[in-house]
Amino acid sequence: MMKRFGKKLLSLVLAAVMLCGALPAALAVDTEPPLYEQFSCASPEEFIQTYGAGRWDYDTFADRCRQHYEAILADPQIALDYYGYASLEELDQDIAEWQAWGNREEFYRNTAVSLTWDDEWAFVPPLSVQLDGETVDFPDAQPEAVSGRTMVPFRAIAEALGAQVSYADGSVTAEKDGIRYAFALGIDRMRVSDAKAGTSTEVQMDAAPYQKNGRTYVPVRFFAEAFGLTVRWDAREQTAVLYDRDALIAELDERFTVVNEWLAAQPVYDGEQALYTAAAIRVLYTALNSIDGDEQYTLLDGTVEVVSQGQSMEMDIQLDIYALVQMIAEQSGRIVGEELAQQVEQIQEQLENVRFEMIYDADADTLYLRCPLLFDLLTAAALDGAGADIAPETWFRVENLMENALGLTGEEVSDGLAAMSSGLTVGGLLLAQTEQNCEVWGNYSELWYNAHWDADQMAGYAADDKFTQSGARYTAALENSSEDTEWGQSYYIKGAYTLDTQSGAVTGAFEIRDTTSYSDTLATYSFELTAASGQIAISVHEKNQSITQIMIDITQEALDTAPAAQPPEGDPVIDLVDWYEGLWPAEQPA
Repeated sequence: MMKRFGKKLLSLVLAAVMLCGALPAALAVDTEPPLYEQFSCASPEEFIQTYGAGRWDYDTFADRCRQHYEAILADPQIALDYYGYASLEELDQDIAEWQAWGNREEFYRNTAVSLTWDDEWAFVPPLSVQLDGETVDFPDAQPEAVSGRTMVPFRAIAEALGAQVSYADGSVTAEKDGIRYAFALGIDRMRVSDAKAGTSTEVQMDAAPYQKNGRTYVPVRFFAEAFGLTVRWDAREQTAVLYDRDALIAELDERFTVVNEWLAAQPVYDGEQALYTAAAIRVLYTALNSIDGDEQYTLLDGTVEVVSQGQSMEMDIQLDIYALVQMIAEQSGRIVGEELAQQVEQIQEQLENVRFEMIYDADADTLYLRCPLLFDLLTAAALDGAGADIAPETWFRVENLMENALGLTGEEVSDGLAAMSSGLTVGGLLLAQTEQNCEVWGNYSELWYNAHWDADQMAGYAADDKFTQSGARYTAALENSSEDTEWGQSYYIKGAYTLDTQSGAVTGAFEIRDTTSYSDTLATYSFELTAASGQIAISVHEKNQSITQIMIDITQEALDTAPAAQPPEGDPVIDLVDWYEGLWPAEQPA
């Protein structure tokens, strides 16, 4: 019974999503009225953006939807099976009780749209090439995959890249910006000649060009990279994505000259200079109680000290987290047993004096960790006391950290840090974040759109036209609000921040009020950050519930002493992975 109810609930949620904003009285999936009008969209483009999966145009989607609808009319079981209904009578009962659909016919039409969306999502599109956000048109010959390479008609891609193409004596050439690229069919080498520089070099191609149906095909990745473009592959959309990274960054930066001037004023990262950074962190929590009196907790009180040089660092964290753990234990004790709070009291001293130490040696890509409390907790949770014979003051070693965790070599990490500290711009940051997201999700065909969308969002509070100038200081006001009276929701943000483009300092204060039918929260923020120090204060007030205050003080200065590369001589050191696996040994055969 519960399983069937779950299916019904899921079907209702899906139906609500698909039919949100639709016109109940006009759901006929045919040409009159058009499908997009039946779903209260102003145009075919809006319908595809709202209901499509991004692979089909409107005509294709509407025609496939019509086919599904006609099939369902001939065999209603198709729609019943899709949403998990055992019979038409069961469907009629849900229509009467839940009013998910107005009638059977409406249910059939909704199912047709859902089936069409599934078809479109599963559809594998033909190979395509995208250049700077636009699909390259191949009018008389299409790209094709050969031995794992995307091969494309040369003239179309070369001209799209802005090159002039010519054919003579069996040789194919393309010229752009004074550089001449020449190759011959069937030969996987290309000669690159720069008339201005007086140079001529031969380079190896990753696939030999060939001729098919009178068209010359070349490997798109090789030629795009030869023209200075970045190339990524979107497997889902079967699209080779080409873009001029420097040009895209420059385009994104056009609206952020003030912020970029401020970024340029930041201290330049020097991998040879050791730095000492200290932070004091304090978190206060007040549980509001108008009857018995408010309860106050110091949830966190501690310091963080870091000595860094290049990629290497030495960190020492000391915290008092007893009140935080005790509060969590008291609240969860109502569920898992009162003894949890009693157990926390037994280790009160350890919780009040938590120490976490870390050493990272970049040259060896090795991390060392030491935290007696964490060691005790892991040992206590292990089977048969495994690991209890290791001294609590032991350091744990993790080798090949960056290579195993990020797939990066030390040199690659160093180059990345150097790039981040030199010539950093808003456009560069936005594009780097977009590239990282595309790498995770595999949707590189959306990179150009997403990078500009992110820039548009940031422009709302950091574009040049948001600032007023006073010498080297630029102040931007933060003010925005929205209200939905039907749902009892409202939101506003107001405040201001100031960038000093001479010193690199930033100061500001703002508040955010977020009200819904079940909560009302006011958050305030203030900060003052310079190259040598910083203060941050945050307060989150949940109406009639609690007030949380966070205070952070930061200082930084140059240091003559480099961070340690390994624990002090004589301290015990063991491999963390080996030790952890030994805590839960495999069961012995009977």
